[in-house]
Amino acid sequence: MAPLHDEPPIACHVDCISGNDEQDGLSPGTAWKTWDRFAAKAWVDFANSKGKPFFLTEIGSMNYGWCTNSSAPGGYFANLSNAEIILRGLRLGVEGFNRWSFNNRGDLDGQWQLVDTWDTGKDALLPAFRPHANAYWLYGLITRFFKKHSALLESHVDGVVRGWQQYLLSETLRSPDGHLNVFVLCHTEQEQPFTLHLEGLEMPRTFHRYRITEAIRNQTDGVRIDADASYELAPGAAVLQDTAPGLSLAVYSTRLLSHEERGVSGSPSTS
Repeated sequence: MAPLHDEPPIACHVDCISGNDEQDGLSPGTAWKTWDRFAAKAWVDFANSKGKPFFLTEIGSMNYGWCTNSSAPGGYFANLSNAEIILRGLRLGVEGFNRWSFNNRGDLDGQWQLVDTWDTGKDALLPAFRPHANAYWLYGLITRFFKKHSALLESHVDGVVRGWQQYLLSETLRSPDGHLNVFVLCHTEQEQPFTLHLEGLEMPRTFHRYRITEAIRNQTDGVRIDADASYELAPGAAVLQDTAPGLSLAVYSTRLLSHEERGVSGSPSTS
């Protein structure tokens, strides 16, 4: 990682890659560092001081193994770790994320791909492409509700363990068309009951829950991302109570999407 320079080259943004990350439950001001002591907050502040946004243009976890045809980069735990990078990065001010990678053979430096296109046994192109287990579903759940130009709302999570490490991480985005999307990540093995308070809700809203749990671990076929519960919230009583399964990722959104419908990560004009 290059040091912070006083004058960055002429560009419209400052970006960086994150691979061998350390999700060690650090406080939001210093959350997660890479192997070379890269501190995200310092880079966000530096980019912003130059009038530039900061993007993470390559995220992916090596914590559980990689190299050759290792399945670890595409594993369930590694991709929960990637979700944590995104949620913590949002809180630090990171303005864009790109996962490494959409298309990868899977036998060069690990199975990083979101879509399987290569038969590593036959060393040939697959006759039909398919989602790569874990990676496709977990990253897909986030991007499905992560609309461009969304506003990050103020979020506070109470409840800690070991003095500072949180069982649950949560961030909330308001899309340009007014939809609210609350992301909740549980990165402990035990289920966690929680209460969600939405302050300043101006009108009755229905929140739909979309959730991925370890039940889909290593599954390629038969996985669906549909709303599995709904909650009616009203101004003055905007309280949602639920339980996050261990090692799970959920989105509570006012947007109702079926599995077959496209996500909303495109331009602001996309519905």
